[in-house]
Amino acid sequence: MSIKGQKGVSEDGVEVNILFSSNDNKRIPEGTYLEITADKDKEANKKTSGRISLINEYKVIESKDVPKEIKEKLE
Repeated sequence: MSIKGQKGVSEDGVEVNILFSSNDNKRIPEGTYLEITADKDKEANKKTSGRISLINEYKVIESKDVPKEIKEKLE
């Protein structure tokens, strides 16, 4: 599975561009909300200002559980 150039929002409300691939081959339908855990201080993420390319984990979040403020930034 590969996510390329998707808009995301960090914990502090800053918009970021998310680029990552997963080795688990799970298909994630378009429009699915993901909660991604990433370390900003990892070397790969330091090299890509405003982007997250190396993540620790991700999980699918139900649309009803995504805060309104976050949804507005992602639209």
